[in-house]
Amino acid sequence: MSTIEMPHDFLEVLKRAQAGDQDAFSMLYTEYATPLFRYIYFRLPRKEDAEDILQTVFLKAYKALPRFRDLGKSPLTFFYTIARNTIIDHVRRKREVLLDSEAPSLETVPDDTNMADDLLRASDAAGIHDAMTILTDDQRDAITLKYMNDLSNMEIAHVLQKEETAIRQLQSRGLRVLRSQLLKKRT
Repeated sequence: MSTIEMPHDFLEVLKRAQAGDQDAFSMLYTEYATPLFRYIYFRLPRKEDAEDILQTVFLKAYKALPRFRDLGKSPLTFFYTIARNTIIDHVRRKREVLLDSEAPSLETVPDDTNMADDLLRASDAAGIHDAMTILTDDQRDAITLKYMNDLSNMEIAHVLQKEETAIRQLQSRGLRVLRSQLLKKRT
């Protein structure tokens, strides 16, 4: 079962949390913490940073509850959007520190080869995590949300605020880069 197709009406739970029901917000935390952590972890190089960001996401979500509007999407997309923006802020702050210390800039990796099967067959999660660091932020988001959090391309498009065709293109290019990187590590 996808994390989006949940057994409870989490939109109703979110509305209860909006009204100040602490138990409802706890239920949201319990249900969403794992998929959000997975998403955050594959965007950041350190587990400790991912744990800190996860807490920040829930704090921001709690503060943003009064502004939540039902747009017909899963409440999880509300949390993913907050997570994505929090990660971007975190990376910007880190990058500013690196640029101040004159650290070398990251190089982009050109497209190569094809398909998700190699990514899914790779047994070493740490190797995948390392390989994903060379992807662009959008590629990493699109792949993580699709293959690790089971979101549809339409849901990913909503979170990333892009067209569905752009999401498919990001996934395709990102998977090519990952496959190439994973094949290099095997040899």
